[in-house]
Amino acid sequence: ISVFILIHFLYKRKLFMYDDFSHWGIISRLLLQKNAINTSLDNIVYYKSYPQATAYFIYGITKFLGYTEGNMMIANSLITLSGVFTFLSISKKKLANYFLSFIIIIFSFMYNIRPYSLLVDTILSTSSFAIFAFVYSNDLSSSNKYLKIFLIPMFVSLVYTKNSGLFLSIFLLFYIIKKYIRKDNKLIVISFLSIILANISWSNHIKNEFVNTGKHSMSLSSYKQGLIGNHDAINEFTRNFLNKVLTDKIMLSLILILFLYILLEKDRKVFVNLLLTSLIVYIVYQVGNYFMFITSMSVSELKRMASFDRYTRTIQMILVLINLYVTNDYIGSKKYCKFISFLLLLFSLIFIDPPEEIGNQDTIFRDNLYEIKQEKNIEKSKKILVKFKEYDMSRYLTRMTMYEFETTTIQDTFPGDKKQFNINDYDYFIDLSK
Repeated sequence: ISVFILIHFLYKRKLFMYDDFSHWGIISRLLLQKNAINTSLDNIVYYKSYPQATAYFIYGITKFLGYTEGNMMIANSLITLSGVFTFLSISKKKLANYFLSFIIIIFSFMYNIRPYSLLVDTILSTSSFAIFAFVYSNDLSSSNKYLKIFLIPMFVSLVYTKNSGLFLSIFLLFYIIKKYIRKDNKLIVISFLSIILANISWSNHIKNEFVNTGKHSMSLSSYKQGLIGNHDAINEFTRNFLNKVLTDKIMLSLILILFLYILLEKDRKVFVNLLLTSLIVYIVYQVGNYFMFITSMSVSELKRMASFDRYTRTIQMILVLINLYVTNDYIGSKKYCKFISFLLLLFSLIFIDPPEEIGNQDTIFRDNLYEIKQEKNIEKSKKILVKFKEYDMSRYLTRMTMYEFETTTIQDTFPGDKKQFNINDYDYFIDLSK
């Protein structure tokens, strides 16, 4: 049912998110056009260090269904859905559990990245949760010993989804070590090697293929060049960062719920472990998040805490899904457990501010670009001068135009622009200022 709803909702849609125009939509489309991964010659891909697992999956599905942006969204959403479906393993054929699983699917598609985008942050959450649920619900060292082999593609896919997938894989590795340290060292080695070799292979590919990896590549050199002299920017960011972390409503709700379970249940060890683990994982993740910001973001991105909301919702979603899974497996027969689970999900969806990454839903501008492209028969990689109604400060319209015309050589201008441009220096001049 969920798949048919997604197909109905997405199959005619177009991309509208800034990050889809700057990377995720570009790389997915390029793979379909080339039938090969990108190389240093593909200048249209700017963020070259970003892993591409979801783009490979989109390639496989869309190659079969046919290329449309809607089909790319459907393929991307199927990855999210596959991770969430693992929650059904504790449904035990009870209506309340199926209904809870349905609400969790809604939560997964609405709390962070919406299904009409190709961004991968929600996929990070659901894939991490799926690996946890797989290890939690199966004894991989006994009668199901061959199941451990499935951890290899699971971890490789997570590491190849996004750079932070390595970070999340390490968290999951610690859980596997805790569960199997005296039972199955082979399982631990398989998991460790899957993570490390996946990361090394991708790092070597980037190192050998590309000289410039683009923005948001974490390094001390970028920190020294861009931020080491901007103490005021770092101090302001640090204050804002700590304020957001310490007032995180989802984490505070989780802590309150787990304390409540500790008070109500006689066998409280599980809930104490959940509480401590959730706190440790959240704190370590946010420490890593902090250093990612100051070593890869520009001063302007630090000041507006660019994408902080999206990154934080990634770890929030993982912890919510894991806590709901374990508590409903452990005391799911008790009505108050179901009530608290529904309450947490509804609170997250209704009372928490909607995610920043919702995107512009105005189709008129993209439709105009498409009509101009067809009318002028504009080919790829052309040099284009575009005149907007006003200065495109966010670069959103510029990125959309670059994506639609499949070129990196777009020069934008606007009425009253002090810079003067010679139309004859460009292959096309497009006036969108009227």
